[in-house]
Amino acid sequence: MLEFTIRQIFVGARPPLDDAPALIDFAQRTAAGTLGVILIDTFLMASLVVFLAAFRQLITQVRPDLDWVSALAYGAGIVWVAITLVGDGLEGERPWMPARSTRTRTSSARSRSGTRCCSARSDAC
Repeated sequence: MLEFTIRQIFVGARPPLDDAPALIDFAQRTAAGTLGVILIDTFLMASLVVFLAAFRQLITQVRPDLDWVSALAYGAGIVWVAITLVGDGLEGERPWMPARSTRTRTSSARSRSGTRCCSARSDAC
C-alpha cells in the first residue's frame, strides 16, 4: 500500500512514450520517488523470501507428505521475487541513463571500393 501511495503522490503519471523530451524530464524529476519505491519493494521482496522459507518449513514439519506442494509454492514465489527485482533494477537505471542521440551511428570502416560499410564485421566490406 505504501508503495502505491508513493508512486501516485510523488511519481505520478508517465508521459507518452513517443515524447522523448518529456520522458527525460519525467525520469529526472521523479528519480527520488522511483528509488523510494524500489527500496520499499526490495525490503518487501526480502520479507517475502523469509516468509516463503518459513512457510515451507512449517508445511514440511506438519505434513511431510505435502513437501512437493511447499516446494512448488516456494519455487513460484522465488521466481516472482526474481522477476520483480529485475524489473526494479531496470526501472532504477532509468533516471541516470544519459540521453541517447537520435543520430544513427555508422562505422568508420570503409570497404575496398571506398564506400562506407554498415558494420566493421560485415562480409561485404
